[in-house]
Amino acid sequence: MEIGNTDGAAYALAVVGPSVEGYISIDNPNATFFRDPTTGGRAFINVFALNSAVESSLNYAKVSYYTPKVFGIQLAASFTPSEGKNVLPFLSNGPQVPDRQKSIWEAAASYSTDVGPVSLSFSGGWSVGHNDNKTPGHAGLTDWAFGTEADYTINDDWKLALGGAWREANSYAFDLNNVLDSGQTKSTHLSGTVTHGSWIVGGEIGDGTADGGLGMPTIGVRGYSATVGYVLNSNLQLNLGWQHLHYDRDIGAFYNGAPRINMSATYLHLQFQV
Repeated sequence: MEIGNTDGAAYALAVVGPSVEGYISIDNPNATFFRDPTTGGRAFINVFALNSAVESSLNYAKVSYYTPKVFGIQLAASFTPSEGKNVLPFLSNGPQVPDRQKSIWEAAASYSTDVGPVSLSFSGGWSVGHNDNKTPGHAGLTDWAFGTEADYTINDDWKLALGGAWREANSYAFDLNNVLDSGQTKSTHLSGTVTHGSWIVGGEIGDGTADGGLGMPTIGVRGYSATVGYVLNSNLQLNLGWQHLHYDRDIGAFYNGAPRINMSATYLHLQFQV
């Protein structure tokens, strides 16, 4: 049982595929290399970030329950009363903004098993919410996803991992306060890694579409990345990589004055982990 500002059950059990470093993955990154000068240098991916795990309830105050894992199966559920972050649920109605979501329920399941040297993992998550301050063209939340991963231990030195995930929600570009009564936002993620001793080599492909409506554009994004990581010790990992994102929209323009924009970055990143 969990009570407080935590991720929801669907996100906690989600399987989205392996990555060399999750912080800079093209799927739900915590760090990005691209800025939008028209917004004061904020992250460009705020336009629409790929995210293939159900995460609509974010870290709002909630109550979650996780069953013990039995025969590789684990079930979980969460209830988020509002978009409040008052540590304990039920103490706030969240921000007084149009189309805020309340009473967000989540359900999730995961299954893992070993088939010889191969470890298999599967997950599925589902979330629904109630639009508490509805405006025309908007609705309550529906968000769901599934994913899988296979890890193959070749020998004591080599390991191969492959996986992916798919998500669909009626929130425009996964914006919880912009849930539409028509159109969908979709995100797909495929990735793989090869591990040899302290070295990790990986690649990712991501693709997503946010259907437009109410004067908002339909936005598409496709991303690619390749990363080589070296584990220095249990707390430090050094990563060298390349990332490319391509955005397009059917109406309007990006900061470059065009309906399409391509962005690439090479990076050297030192990851600290506890």
